[in-house]
Amino acid sequence: MAKHNVVFSKLPKGKNLDISDLEESLDVSKNTIRRLASNKRISRKHDGKKYIYDRKSVQSFMQSFNRDDYYSVAEATQVLKDNGIWDTFKNFTPKKNINNKAQFICEYKRFTDDFPISVTQLLKHGYLRKDKDLRPVMIMKSSMIDTIKKLKQSSNNIHYKVNKKSA
Repeated sequence: MAKHNVVFSKLPKGKNLDISDLEESLDVSKNTIRRLASNKRISRKHDGKKYIYDRKSVQSFMQSFNRDDYYSVAEATQVLKDNGIWDTFKNFTPKKNINNKAQFICEYKRFTDDFPISVTQLLKHGYLRKDKDLRPVMIMKSSMIDTIKKLKQSSNNIHYKVNKKSA
């Protein structure tokens, strides 16, 4: 089941917390809960059949994690676009070439020659930082601010590279 946002609800009262309780309360997948536990961000113990999660450690995690400090991938993409940092691809109508065959012309504008600009590429190249345990990917806003400054500063000398190609 794909989760699209991280929004916490209250923990169930008066019982041991199992993975299903946390999946519902934290609104994350079971794999994310397992990652949080294996990276010691929440505590758990095995009772013979299943893991029981420590209520205090879960509450501590819920209080320490602030969704307002993060962007989703879609939000981060929009922030980049709003700041003029993106690559564009444009198709043109088919034209006839010398042999009377349809020829599709396209234009690709790149923000930088180093790599295509996308949230995935910025993560891959170390420009953006994410919370390593959470899925969906949550991008740290502080890293987004630093990245925009860095890219805008380096783009003062870079002009859009335009590739016109026929497909």
